[in-house]
Amino acid sequence: MSDESVKCSKCGVFACLENKPLNTPKFCPMNTREDVLDAALKQYFNLDDQKMMSAAACTVIKGIANSWTRIEDVINFAREMGYKKLGIATCIALISESRILTEILETKGFEVKSVCCKSGNNFEGDIGLHDIDLKLDFESANNLNVNSGGQKDIPLCNPIGQAFLLNNEKTDLNVLLGLCTGHDALFIKHSEAPVTPLIVKDRRTLHNPAAALYGSSHFFKRLMKPEME
Repeated sequence: MSDESVKCSKCGVFACLENKPLNTPKFCPMNTREDVLDAALKQYFNLDDQKMMSAAACTVIKGIANSWTRIEDVINFAREMGYKKLGIATCIALISESRILTEILETKGFEVKSVCCKSGNNFEGDIGLHDIDLKLDFESANNLNVNSGGQKDIPLCNPIGQAFLLNNEKTDLNVLLGLCTGHDALFIKHSEAPVTPLIVKDRRTLHNPAAALYGSSHFFKRLMKPEME
């Protein structure tokens, strides 16, 4: 296997879109990681993975043809897979959005279970965190539309708890609704059901992270500046 690393984001050839790829860059994984790609290809013959891939392909085709929203994509994918019970793992700041999503999914015939990120009412000491400051002041809490209940400490998010609760409900598919960066990773790690994101947390861009990429040469120039040591 070549020592060249995988760098698809630096490719301008897109040979992988051709029927018989030619002139691939030296770092193309089709040249440097053939054994890994062969192993992946074999994995698609796993019946569960094959079924999911088929459902995803059908959703892509129908979605493009009908100009579907992401919500409609999720609904169709769930139907293609035969899923009946859907879970929503939501940030507490997006409870209103979770209510709307629940109504939509229930209208489409799904059973819906939803779990808020603050479920468990855990604090730093409860999970062994004592050496970092996780406190939010009252103004910050108000900006998050969180009622602090007169406390200076705000309960921690509980992504593992969210995953365990939805595992306990035996959901078929879990939908992420605005979990914080890292919390979403923990939820995915511990979820027994497949996970798909619907809203990705980005407070600055109203949950549209792509905006920062499109604005990296203008509004978000700071992203392109090297970090000062």
